[in-house]
This record gives sequence, C-alpha cells and structure tokens, in this order.
Amino acid sequence: MIFSGNSLIGNAQDAATVTVDEKRRIRLACVTDGLSVGGHSVNETARAWLRESSKLAYINDNTHWDMISTIFDGCKMAFNGVEPVNFKLIPTIIKLEPDLMRSFYDPLISNILDLFQTQYRHAQENGCTPNHFVLCGGPARNKWFFETIKAEVSFRYPGLVCDRIFE
Repeated sequence: MIFSGNSLIGNAQDAATVTVDEKRRIRLACVTDGLSVGGHSVNETARAWLRESSKLAYINDNTHWDMISTIFDGCKMAFNGVEPVNFKLIPTIIKLEPDLMRSFYDPLISNILDLFQTQYRHAQENGCTPNHFVLCGGPARNKWFFETIKAEVSFRYPGLVCDRIFE
C-alpha cells in the first residue's frame, strides 16, 4: 500500500509504502521518498500567473499574498475541472477558466505520479507489489484532483485500488 500526502503546511509531498504482516503489524515495504512540493505549489503557480497576467501589484507583497493564498484555497476546493472558478479579490473578480486551473495543478500532478512510480518500483524490488494507492492531505479533498490522479494510476496499473483520506 502506497500512501502519498502533503505535509501539514502543504510545502511537501511525502510517500511511504507499507505492508501488513501476518500479525497485522504495519511495516515499511521500502525506503520512503518525498518532494519539496505539495498543495502549496498550486498556489505558487497561480501566484506566478497572477504576477504576469494582472495589474495587481500587491501580489508581490508576501503579507498580502498570505491572505490571497487563503482565498485561492477556496478556489481550489471549488474547482471541478469543468466550470470556471471566480477568484474574488475585492473589488476585483478574476474568472479562472478550467484549462488555467488545471495548469496550476499540472506540476503537482506530475510530481505525485513520479513519486508514486518511484515508490511502486522500490516496493517491487523489495518483493512487495503494492495493491493500494492512498492519496492523503489537502489536495485529496478536491474530487477533480483525486479523480485525475486515480485515472492515471489506474491506467498505468490496472487493478490497483486508489482511495483518499483527508481531514
């Protein structure tokens, strides 16, 4: 079973592959891996786009960005992959089209899939082929994001069960 999830503040993506032995004890199946990207990276990709595409000078101010990033978290939760999301920065509302929102997620999706493949390969090398992939943490809350990861994992590894857990 491979678990992949964000750190508490969303700045990292960590993966651990575990197995349950005959005494129902959980053990690592291979060395853990991690990346210094997580749900926070989606916000930073959006911030870079805002810097280039808007006249909102306060995007560069980290104090303002913390507040804006929190507002953007609501956009991430509302995003369904089909409909645009309204990013409400009073007095401005920026309509974020689905293709644009997907582009904010693309680096994270790519990194998670690479991390998954690395864990899968390491586990197989240790004689433990994973049968479950569990996505954990903040981004897992978004159904579109989870379904996107699940579809790709299922395509690459038919029969592997994909699930998610989050707070």
